[in-house]
Amino acid sequence: MLQKLSNFINDHLIAIVIIITFVVLLSVVLIPTIYVFFLSFFSVHISGKMTFLGFGNYIRALSDPAFWQFLYQTLIYTFGSLTISFLIGFISALALNKIAVGKGLFRSLTLLPWVIPPAISGLIWRWMLNDSVGLFNDILNNKLHIIRENILFLGTYFWAKFTVILADSWTRIPFITILLLAGLQSISQEYYDAARVDGASAFQQLFRITVPLMRSTILVVLMIITMFVMRTYEIIYILTDGGPGNSTEVLTTYIYKNTVNYWELGYGSALSVVLLFIVIIITLYYTRQLVRRSMES
Repeated sequence: MLQKLSNFINDHLIAIVIIITFVVLLSVVLIPTIYVFFLSFFSVHISGKMTFLGFGNYIRALSDPAFWQFLYQTLIYTFGSLTISFLIGFISALALNKIAVGKGLFRSLTLLPWVIPPAISGLIWRWMLNDSVGLFNDILNNKLHIIRENILFLGTYFWAKFTVILADSWTRIPFITILLLAGLQSISQEYYDAARVDGASAFQQLFRITVPLMRSTILVVLMIITMFVMRTYEIIYILTDGGPGNSTEVLTTYIYKNTVNYWELGYGSALSVVLLFIVIIITLYYTRQLVRRSMES
């Protein structure tokens, strides 16, 4: 009996894996997504009573000044995190591509921020940014004597925005580095050898060879990271919870507060759907650029 079962599994392994994958996607992704779409057309009372509103929640969202404010802050947050993480990730990938000794060690060290859960990363950054016992204030004040009074990194508008973006960027850098490193290693060394023979400098090789040949890889990286950043919640929740004064509030935290804190399940679902469509539009833009790039090449 066990032998027959083993033979059946071996003969139908691919089909079994596909079925299991489909069931997992159906239960974890598709069904909850459909349910969110369904809830977005209703007003849900805490007792469970549902009242059909049609597009009422969507009209409420688009006419809500807070929605537009937090959408703007989401775009600023996304742009800031994407810019910082991409630049550092690109520089890291270039450095790792040139290292001849200890490649495995440096690549493992680069991946460390990626393997740490976002919630744990938020707690680490919250301790380092603490205005009383934080690492940054201790270095700037007690060690380097650059400042006289400790900085309220999470208590002022400017510093809260900057540090939240910085903390999020730190978690994105490893993923960007690995993807860009794979793209760098796919470029033939013959291009660089020919460029050096022609007397091209390192910067000329970077902007005339590396960047043009990696445009497709760069677009894929930007598309993936944009989607990840726009749905970020844990870092912001742990560091500032949207404060001070809603200065770091983004759509994900706004959706959470409406759905969980205020029990506005229908309105929160509508906001989630709107955010989903915004991400889809941005993804379609990147996809269009990729298609155009592939047609040009």
